[in-house]
Amino acid sequence: MENTTAPRWDRIGAATGIANVVLTFVGFGLIVAAVGATDLASSREEVARHFADPAPTLLWVGGFLEWIGILLFVPFTAYLAATFQRHGGADWLPSTLLGAGTLFVATGIVSLSAGATAYLQAGALEPGVAIALAQVRSFAFTLGWGIAALFLATVASLVLTRGVLPRWLG
Repeated sequence: MENTTAPRWDRIGAATGIANVVLTFVGFGLIVAAVGATDLASSREEVARHFADPAPTLLWVGGFLEWIGILLFVPFTAYLAATFQRHGGADWLPSTLLGAGTLFVATGIVSLSAGATAYLQAGALEPGVAIALAQVRSFAFTLGWGIAALFLATVASLVLTRGVLPRWLG
């Protein structure tokens, strides 16, 4: 007997990837629109000013959307790993894909958590604490780039060798 719900679950798995991109970018855009941004190049004074006032509601809406988008990367990564696993035997590349996707989500959650902590306490933070939280947020975000590169390189190698997805995606 054939599983007739499998194609529906595959579409849902693929859709979580689209939702991840949309929600993450919209959420980040709302955060930047609400309060601007600091990064590792920001001066101590800029960071202290950035966290001097309580965060507006728009920041929290953006943060929530970004968090949901980041979480949706977990089922998308699992869907991709399972798809590649079904079409090419048991090897380590789909596991690498799943691991890199999970680590990418973890760095995103650390970044959001450090930022949310700073914004939740905005107006009452000592400058040194604000700077430390802003740097943890920026470092976690930056470390995610390397993990994202591993994820994308793994997807590219699987696309090019398995023939599951169109070659132009690799």
